[in-house]
Amino acid sequence: MKTNNIKKSNKNKNRKQIRRNKQDEFNSLMVMKLPKELLGSAAFPSTMKRKLLFHSNNLLQGAVPFIVSDFRLNGAFSPDGAGSCTGFSQLAAIYSFYKVITCKFRYNVAANENALPVFFGVVCRDIQPSTTITTYAIAKDSLELAPTTGIQLVGETSGQGIYRSRWYKINPASVLGNAIEYYAQVSYSNATSNNPTNLIWASFVLYSSLVGTNLTNGVFLDFYLELTTEFYSVKNLAS
Repeated sequence: MKTNNIKKSNKNKNRKQIRRNKQDEFNSLMVMKLPKELLGSAAFPSTMKRKLLFHSNNLLQGAVPFIVSDFRLNGAFSPDGAGSCTGFSQLAAIYSFYKVITCKFRYNVAANENALPVFFGVVCRDIQPSTTITTYAIAKDSLELAPTTGIQLVGETSGQGIYRSRWYKINPASVLGNAIEYYAQVSYSNATSNNPTNLIWASFVLYSSLVGTNLTNGVFLDFYLELTTEFYSVKNLAS
């Protein structure tokens, strides 16, 4: 009996060691470190990782029964196409390129319809949701397809006038489904002067609880993003 336990223990140790070796190999591909003797004197490290915050508040309304509002999970330069994350411009003055490593988001939603409950949630995709969610039926189905926060409800008549979500954490590479491609392809990173060519999206989807009823007054959306971003390639700053 003891012999069998020892064999099982050895097998578990071997499996753990194999997993560690694979993780170390993956990390060596993802992280480039210079030998200490080559660092010399530098005002800034060759790479810098920072958590950048972004906040957006909007009234989402329209003469339509559903609305999609897109946010770029790997676009710290401009997550909503209008403004940058706090601190991005300062780091952009020092570093040439960036890549978003992990993301967190949360949101507050306040009802603005008088007697119409509204369903809503967030979907994460590697194809821009607002270009594919083109009908009421697709909007409903989108919140059932992972990765998603699922469906929530807000509305004065439902007894919940304000909804406050928890923080959701997601890795952009997991949305794409291929970590090596995400970290290795430069198209998922970019110069600090713009967003990447290939974007990963978190999109807020809302639709009317009554088919065919427009969201004339809509909802107020308070959206928060926290993007853990790696900056690299120090610019040739004047001495």
